[in-house]
Amino acid sequence: MGAGLGAVFGVFMVTMDAAGGGVGGLEPAPEKQTIRQALRQMLTQTRLRSASYAKGFAAVGALFAGSECVVEKVRAKHDIYNSVYAGCAAGAVLAHSAGPKGM
Repeated sequence: MGAGLGAVFGVFMVTMDAAGGGVGGLEPAPEKQTIRQALRQMLTQTRLRSASYAKGFAAVGALFAGSECVVEKVRAKHDIYNSVYAGCAAGAVLAHSAGPKGM
């Protein structure tokens, strides 16, 4: 499910960038392209970025699901707090490289 959501998000982000709605800085004006070249470039970027987002979303989803299974096994309970603890654990793992300030 995470991979599917990541792919959809990647398609959305590429179409926003192609429409000039990107969040990056100002770039030099692109050289003149035919419609076919522009479409090919946009489809290539869509495929690459969608795959990247899909991998990221899948990793986060797997990390959260795995954490939730471990928490439920340790606590021997099935309640809403398992999701809370799993979310905290997944967030801590993802923020690990930022150090204590990131957590």
